[in-house]
Amino acid sequence: MRIALKVLPFYLTYFLLVGMALGIAFGGMWTLSSAFFLFFAVPILDLIAGSDEDNLVPEQVAEISRSAVVRTLLRLSPLLYVPIYLALVVLAILKISSGSFSFYETVGLILSFGISGANGITIAHELIHKSYQPDKAFGYAMLAGVSYMHFGLAHRIGHHKNACTPEDYSTGLFGENVYAFYLRTVPSCIKTAWAFEKARLERTGKGVFTVGNRMLWYAGVPLFLWIAVGAVFGLNAFLFFALQGILSSFLLEVVSYIEHYGLMRRKGSNGRYEKLCTLHSWNANQVASNFLLFKLQRHSDHHAEPSKDYYLLDHIKGSPELPFGYSVMIGIALFPPLWRWVMDPKVMRVRQEISMTVPLS
Repeated sequence: MRIALKVLPFYLTYFLLVGMALGIAFGGMWTLSSAFFLFFAVPILDLIAGSDEDNLVPEQVAEISRSAVVRTLLRLSPLLYVPIYLALVVLAILKISSGSFSFYETVGLILSFGISGANGITIAHELIHKSYQPDKAFGYAMLAGVSYMHFGLAHRIGHHKNACTPEDYSTGLFGENVYAFYLRTVPSCIKTAWAFEKARLERTGKGVFTVGNRMLWYAGVPLFLWIAVGAVFGLNAFLFFALQGILSSFLLEVVSYIEHYGLMRRKGSNGRYEKLCTLHSWNANQVASNFLLFKLQRHSDHHAEPSKDYYLLDHIKGSPELPFGYSVMIGIALFPPLWRWVMDPKVMRVRQEISMTVPLS
């Protein structure tokens, strides 16, 4: 029972899918259900539940490994989100194409699906780090549903190598607002992934325009889906599908912006950057947000061990802490003057701590 209390809350994320379903079924203000859940219900739950800095102890990890039921529940929590989300996208397209929704209801659905899609990308992020191919396939299926498949490649070969350096397109620079960051990171993400694929194929004596170029697939599949939805279901359905994907990717990149904002690795006299350490990621321990996002907020530990299962991610004492969970921080980031007022003093304190405690080789 005790371990179940640490497992079942990861299904909190399915309230986003419930909100999507309510919007499709009842229209009206119900189309905003997922948005209400993320921006109002989750912050309230965080306020009530508070923060939790506890980590699983070896006995609990052993209990998980012994229980097939617990392991299954933990594995299914992110996996099941993907087919349900994609099925709801199809239902929404069918409903919109039938003319059942007004303009404002469609906008509400785009907002809720975009929020739920961004959460789906965080789930895809968990899955693409796995070595088990079926899990990766689910991750890329989710990314296809929001037209952001290249993220799976670019994140692994770019961000985890270059995080918190000027070479990393996914690190928010000090003083940079989230909108400028988004306009910088998206083309840089695509460019980095394309360059990696080009170099990989050239090493095997192949050209870039071959079926083995993953970037062609990552561009081709979403393009095909856009064309197919538009051709079969009409303009309104096309706009819904395209815009919910764009909003999903934008909100995902807002999270990327938050994760490392202003925390840069120093370059030593040898021309190399210092090793990425636990002081180079913003973390949060708000309970509801952490369950909703599969402990993505324990970001320092994720960078220390990228393939570590989400439920095993630890709070690392002394790592930089955000004042609120991600659901609130996303809202703050959308207003750059407020963001800088909240975060810039914190960045300066962490930079000073790094300079005082982390030797530069």
